[in-house]
Amino acid sequence: MIHKSFLRLLCVALLLTGVEARAESDDGMEVQVRADDIGELGELTDERRWAATFNTVWLSEEALGDALFIQAKLSDSQLWVGALSRKLASLNENIDIEFEGQVAKHAGPVQRHWEVNGLGVLRWQTFPWDRRVDTSVAFGLGLSYAFDKPEFEVQAHDRSNRLLVYILVELTAALPRAPQWEFVARIHHRSAAYGTFEHDLRGASNGLGFGLKYRF
Repeated sequence: MIHKSFLRLLCVALLLTGVEARAESDDGMEVQVRADDIGELGELTDERRWAATFNTVWLSEEALGDALFIQAKLSDSQLWVGALSRKLASLNENIDIEFEGQVAKHAGPVQRHWEVNGLGVLRWQTFPWDRRVDTSVAFGLGLSYAFDKPEFEVQAHDRSNRLLVYILVELTAALPRAPQWEFVARIHHRSAAYGTFEHDLRGASNGLGFGLKYRF
């Protein structure tokens, strides 16, 4: 028979991850977990419309396509990003609409200014392997404002603008037993939108970031 203290710890762990645990004392303990509860854990994410994301980004002078396929050469210029997002609606069972606001602090060595970004996000939520690793992919589009002229972009392109288009590409992964915590990999892209925001400027800067998202 399994030791009583071990069963107590197992009950606590199961309760913390949202799985129903039953403890019955009969000169010992028995733990009962319903199998269908595990499949329903993913539904908890739907009840959490807010999310906080924290990640570190490494900038690159190379194109967005290189960053998407993880072929971009990353520099030692970093920024720290904190983001707050909210699910606004669902188009269907697969696609959610979100809004996200970001505050970023460039950590040098080339630039040390603050940056704010606001964007709308479309998120694809369903994948065949979600019962093992809950996965989503998101695309966001909005505006980015730097509180100083971005020197990294000036060095790469000879010019820049404080106000540019912002593009986000995000991949998340979470364990079904703790769906509120997600690992995130993000593309952080500022763009002149083919010269719309700055004449003769194509692209601006790309960054590859990694961090955590907490849904609540």
